[in-house]
Amino acid sequence: MGSILAMKRSILMKAGARFFLPMIGTLLVVILLTGVMGQATGYGFAEGALMTSGPIMGAGMGMAAIPLSEVYANAAGGNAENYLSILSAAVMLANIMTILAAAVLSSMGKRNPDMFFKGFSGEGKILRAEGKDLESADFTDQDENGDSTLYKDLGIGFLTAGTVFVAGRILGSYTPMIHPFLWMVIISAVCKIFNLLPTAVEFGCNQWNKFITKVLTPCMLSAIGLSMIDLGKVLSLLSDVRFLLLCAVTVILAIVVAGALGYFCGFYFVESAIMAGIGLADMGGTGDIAVLSAANRMNLLPFLQISSRIGGALDIFILTMLAQHLL
Repeated sequence: MGSILAMKRSILMKAGARFFLPMIGTLLVVILLTGVMGQATGYGFAEGALMTSGPIMGAGMGMAAIPLSEVYANAAGGNAENYLSILSAAVMLANIMTILAAAVLSSMGKRNPDMFFKGFSGEGKILRAEGKDLESADFTDQDENGDSTLYKDLGIGFLTAGTVFVAGRILGSYTPMIHPFLWMVIISAVCKIFNLLPTAVEFGCNQWNKFITKVLTPCMLSAIGLSMIDLGKVLSLLSDVRFLLLCAVTVILAIVVAGALGYFCGFYFVESAIMAGIGLADMGGTGDIAVLSAANRMNLLPFLQISSRIGGALDIFILTMLAQHLL
């Protein structure tokens, strides 16, 4: 909720079909091709698409691995914890790969912006057409005034996020095919696109999001690691060459497909690969920061937020449909 409402509305509107086309296309192509490669290597189509590329392209533990483990458990039976070990291993491994990939892409572009073809790297610029670059400033202006966070702001953010959480759960109970988390993203996006909430509420959600990210995310990850993840299963997966190969292929495909689709939509290849490819394959909020630091392109953060949140929700929707038939 906080990540979506903290975006500048103008960025979300200007991105439009120009950005969503490479993002959605990358999701579909990568999941399909990774499934095909999983089948070709004997790992299995479902294992390649649902257990490897699926959680990777969902952008993180909280955004993908946890809700997907619930989706798979509902579709195939059993406990969500049985799936979470596999999904979390894929997410963590891919996050490391995306940071390395971002650094390599940045280095290649810096060495020669037209290394492979004209418009390969924009060195931070997004659109190839001169004078038409998209606004890429960071979050809402209120967040830049330097004031200390007030308890009132945290309370507003907590109450708003809690309301959307309950609404998502209620809607999800009537639509078993759509995970409650997806409803939460839809509600948040609608509120932002149609400007339904006051600025003070958006600011409060942004502050609550920052508090959760900085203070409680380490607690959440520690609790998951201690209570829900089978470390023995994770270690066995990391020793499986096919699993490692499929994780690497997912990241590489995300970069190539997003870069190519974005290039044909008018973006620079490297910038599109980072925004619509790596933005999907990294570990969400903290992964976005690490990736952009490695690539020296912090101005792209709003677009990675779109990939992580809206793209992650679309990933869950696609995988929920597939799980009903493959598991």
